[in-house]
Amino acid sequence: MKELTQCYDILYFQRAIGGTERAVYEMLLAPFINDMPKSDVDGFRRVCDERNYAFVGTDFYQRQISSSLSCQMVSLPGTSYPETLKYIISKTSHYKGLINWR
Repeated sequence: MKELTQCYDILYFQRAIGGTERAVYEMLLAPFINDMPKSDVDGFRRVCDERNYAFVGTDFYQRQISSSLSCQMVSLPGTSYPETLKYIISKTSHYKGLINWR
């Protein structure tokens, strides 16, 4: 398992030079860095189980596991940020033509 400080969501705030992201890291994340959820599932479950708890995760993944959660969740307006996804395959993969179609 990767270290929590290496997770993209944490690094996004941890590496911020200033502004809201840096303030969020210093006030809301850094003091609790050792108590962070170990996975997205753990994070979403903690939102349901703990009062006054928030978690940064993808809307797509939350919808995938929503039926196994004990509460309904909503995204906070104006709190999203763009996320890039990539497919990594070998040069000789049989799926390369499918992914490179135009």
